[in-house]
Amino acid sequence: LQARLEEALEAGTPSALSRFVNYFGAHPSADQARLRLAERLMDSAGLLEAELMLVQLEDAEDASIAAQANYRLAQLMERAQRWREAARYYRRLEQRWPDEVIDGELTVSQVVARLPQDGPLAPAMNDIAWPAGRVESSVTHERTSLSAYQRVYPIEVQQLRGSLPSGIRVSYDQQQTQLTVRDGEGRILASPTVASPHPSMRYPSPSNNTSVYHAKVNGHLLLVSFGVQLMAFNLVDDAGPSGEAVLWSQDVEHSLDGPASRTRVSHLPQHNPWGDPIYYAAGANSMPVGRFGPLNEHGVCFQRRSELVCVHPLTGETIWIRENVEAGSEVFGDEDYVIVIPHNGRQAMVLSALDGSFVGHRDVPSRSNRWTTLGRRVLSFRQEGRAMKVRMEDLVAASPADWERSFAVESKGCVVERDKLAVLEPNGKFVLLSLETGKSIVATQLEEQQPLQSIYVLPSADRFLLFTNTTYRENSDTAYQPPSISDAPLVNGYAYAFDRESGEPLWPSPAYLEQYGLPLDQPTETPVVLLMRRESEQGQSRRNQLAVLCLDRRDGTLLFESTDTASSGTGNDKYTLEADPGNKTVILTLPVGAVSLKFTDEPEPPQPPVETGLLSADTTSTPGADALGAVFRAIGGQPPNAVPPPPVQFFPQGIQRALPPGIRLNAAGQPVPLFPPRPQPRVRPGGN
Repeated sequence: LQARLEEALEAGTPSALSRFVNYFGAHPSADQARLRLAERLMDSAGLLEAELMLVQLEDAEDASIAAQANYRLAQLMERAQRWREAARYYRRLEQRWPDEVIDGELTVSQVVARLPQDGPLAPAMNDIAWPAGRVESSVTHERTSLSAYQRVYPIEVQQLRGSLPSGIRVSYDQQQTQLTVRDGEGRILASPTVASPHPSMRYPSPSNNTSVYHAKVNGHLLLVSFGVQLMAFNLVDDAGPSGEAVLWSQDVEHSLDGPASRTRVSHLPQHNPWGDPIYYAAGANSMPVGRFGPLNEHGVCFQRRSELVCVHPLTGETIWIRENVEAGSEVFGDEDYVIVIPHNGRQAMVLSALDGSFVGHRDVPSRSNRWTTLGRRVLSFRQEGRAMKVRMEDLVAASPADWERSFAVESKGCVVERDKLAVLEPNGKFVLLSLETGKSIVATQLEEQQPLQSIYVLPSADRFLLFTNTTYRENSDTAYQPPSISDAPLVNGYAYAFDRESGEPLWPSPAYLEQYGLPLDQPTETPVVLLMRRESEQGQSRRNQLAVLCLDRRDGTLLFESTDTASSGTGNDKYTLEADPGNKTVILTLPVGAVSLKFTDEPEPPQPPVETGLLSADTTSTPGADALGAVFRAIGGQPPNAVPPPPVQFFPQGIQRALPPGIRLNAAGQPVPLFPPRPQPRVRPGGN
């Protein structure tokens, strides 16, 4: 092998290097050939293919290989004018391999020190901190570029590997037939046009407000399942005319090639005792469609009726086909194995990812007891008495990383970032686990919350936000509904923040939210958390308005509130939330107007996390109030009696209400203090 490697390196041609990688790619010596091949591909403008080679090496065990791969990736991103991605690799190099030689005789530290201090890369290399002072809000009333008639569907990213930031969000605009890829601050990274969309994509199911589209990302290669159609996109180069970014597409359900009236993809639910139902795309026969396996160098596997097909990730050309596979099967795995489980089956078929050859069968839990997968491992649950057992196990071989945990049967949970599991028990015990190891990232005692309905976790680079949802009892003439967008469930309970590294709480007390919709696809790296809901009142006016609430992600305090946002008239609350770190501004845009939040260094009195609804009228002491009072007493102050300005009139249309500072309307429509003063301690007669 060493002789063959030296021969390939001496030749230095893409064909010789590629031949060596194709034959001996599983051997460690192939890493040097991949590095040299990536350099040759970069010289010939094959940026995406070069990136896929380098992404495999960015975490190599050999520090020299890993450092060189990250350096080449930084250079590749510069060539593609992807400055933020380039800066990410340079910062990673400086943090992990400062003394490795990567350019002639220059070390990483020397290379980074010589980067130009002007030009487009320089601003991206500087981390900009958001000011912690007063936040100024301003409202514009003009209609924006967002169309209220557009239907925008979030796309769940199920795999993310490579240079794109962890907080990316992908969505599909049905009206414009366009994908939008945004970073964690809401800024657009790419917006390729979806060329020749399948008819089913023009007629999504109108009865369900949950998107079933999903995607996987490897470097800047994006593969999206639109139900009956898979499409691969090149995001490293800016797409010009329509369709240039589309690398290939495949229809996976031939029976849907008929008239458009029969091409609608159904959104079918699967019961989930841990929270909200899990929805999946189904074709004409109500069987799941559009599922596909991991996206890696061996290709990508998907099911086309009774065939399991593996295609080249860049060209879509067939590598191998396995026939007589039951329709609607679940497909997953890793770089070595492909796992196929029939829709209602209890036995998995294990195949080689290299050529599709049969390896063996493995028993698996039933579909109703399988929660999610990670690589070739399955997370499942089963009930034993009053306990719910959660188990992670390898389907190929017994793994020392297999684990099992036990929780109360009424517990609720959710999967976070595909590799973590959050579980909250009714007694308030909360854990966030690594799916890889089963070890706790966060483990703490919270307020007891019953009856618990669901939980949601919004992750970001430095923290996890937990939102709890308990049963809500209507007690007024005002009805609350989620905003008219996909994946924005109502939450009625507490909100907490935990440090990503230490697991410690970051807010002095939890916030409390009453019946607010939480958009799950909102940007996660802005200092703003967005909540929205539809408020309708019975009576002659039949008011139906959009209420907006913006919280500070860093401390849970109120930044902006509007209770009289005029309806767009179409029942569509499409929005964008975008941060501009350079100008210290976050912009919320809706079809009927926009809100600008300007962060400043001007001093502002300390404030507690927000409390909305009936809890804001509660004058009794609460655990949160006690904790907050202790914080203020420790710094020599008193808890504040009032907080930021009152709810503003978002737009001039609709009912006008002027509320004095520190006052809001509760769920019964009565004016109450937004944050009531903490009760004074009682004094015993004759005592202190």
